[in-house]
Amino acid sequence: RAACERVDAAFHRAIAEATANPILLGLLDYLAGARRHAAWQREWELTYRRLGVTEFTGRHSDQHQAIVDAIARNDPGGAAEAMRDHLDTIFEAMRDAGLTA
Repeated sequence: RAACERVDAAFHRAIAEATANPILLGLLDYLAGARRHAAWQREWELTYRRLGVTEFTGRHSDQHQAIVDAIARNDPGGAAEAMRDHLDTIFEAMRDAGLTA
């Protein structure tokens, strides 16, 4: 799980750096700090267990690929939609694990 989290953080960081958007970079820095807290780690462990390794690595990898493909096509709308789908997946997984309102 820790390796998956590092790769995920690096993926999102690379996209943020490519945008050169200081607000997005600041948000990712904030989230990176939150991810290091024990409370986040406990909640994410529950989510990760609920999803399972195959679901987490497979579905998220597919979603990451859809984001990259849209960026490569120079399709900002498609990239935004793919990112929304990805974030919705994370939200739903955390909600289903009882971690969001």
